[in-house]
Amino acid sequence: MWDALFLVSGGLFVLGAATKGFISIGAAVVVLLALVLFRVVARSKPLGVGRAVRWAFAVGLPLASLAMFATTFGEGDPAKTAALAGELLALFLVLFGVYVMLRGLFTRR
Repeated sequence: MWDALFLVSGGLFVLGAATKGFISIGAAVVVLLALVLFRVVARSKPLGVGRAVRWAFAVGLPLASLAMFATTFGEGDPAKTAALAGELLALFLVLFGVYVMLRGLFTRR
């Protein structure tokens, strides 16, 4: 089930990038096939590669989503995109700080 969810979310991300013109259709096909290949490799776990692939996707997909979000709402302008990326970074730093404070509240000592 998680594999299907991963492939659907990754596929929608790539298709969204292709329909907005960020990448070509040919590149989208290659990326979709690479998503499937990497997920299979992550599942088979040969020589510890699976852990590295899972980590790359756990970190890479959210960062790519944030970059696409900033580029889309920045309208492709580098100055607007950089400003929006800075604001998003501040937002996530604040959210992480709140998470650390609340986690400390609810842990047993």
